[in-house]
This record gives sequence, structure tokens and C-alpha cells, in this order.
Amino acid sequence: MAKRILYVDPASISTGWALFENGKLVSSGTVAVDKKMPVFLRLYHIYKSYKKLRLSPNEIHIEQLVRNTHIYTHWSVSVIALSMFRRNVQVDADVPIASWQKFTDWKGNQAPLKNYKRWVRSEDELAAIGMGLWHTARTAESGIGKKARRRK
Repeated sequence: MAKRILYVDPASISTGWALFENGKLVSSGTVAVDKKMPVFLRLYHIYKSYKKLRLSPNEIHIEQLVRNTHIYTHWSVSVIALSMFRRNVQVDADVPIASWQKFTDWKGNQAPLKNYKRWVRSEDELAAIGMGLWHTARTAESGIGKKARRRK
């Protein structure tokens, strides 16, 4: 069975997402709303947009929110998680900002993201891809999620 992991760069105006299957990027996108809309309508639009995507991930990994993150961003994380809610979906806000940004050289030339920059629709989408690349590399190096070999 394929392992499908969704990575999300959360926000209340524009969120980016990237879906990886077995460690490979299969699709990505941006959900953007008009910032002039009332916050609850924006959150509803984000919820409906993610619901329509029908991504069916096994896991959702969201960028960790720092202490001073606006409350609307916290709410957007909730509606995104709810939109993907189904049985046996693991949701974690466990992607450290500093770690994935260092891995992708986010504040530099962004070499690991060079091939993706040509076709992404937003910086939020690129960030979600960067999170996925970081997490995939991290889990591959550590052996997380791999079956252990049996001793003979």
C-alpha cells in the first residue's frame, strides 16, 4: 500500500500543500482566499477547498506554529485537519520551520527547490514542497517508517 503524506504550510489567507506518495511528490497546490472576506468565511472556503481535493493522505504534517502565530492561522490548521478527517489519519504539527528552511536553503538560493520553482503557483506551495523534501530526507536517513530486518 502506498504511503501518502500531505504537507501543509498553514495560513488564513493562502495555504500551500504538497502530497508525497512513497517519498515522491505527486501533486501540490495553493488554496487562496480574499483577505477582505470575514475570517469565518475564509476558514469555510479553506475547509471546502481542501475537502474538494480528495487527497486521502495517510498522514498530514503541518509546519510548527510559533508562539506568536496569529490565532487565525491556528484556526486554519484546525479546518484543514477537519477537512481531511477520516479514520486512521495521523495529523502532526511537527515540521520545524528552522529545520526545513535550513535544508532547502530557504533564505539563500533555494537550490533543492530549483526544479519546483518553475511551476509552483505560490511561495506557500513551494514551502509545503520544501517541508516534504525535508521530512522525506529525514525519515529516509533515520530509517523511520522502514521495516526492520529480521535477524537470522
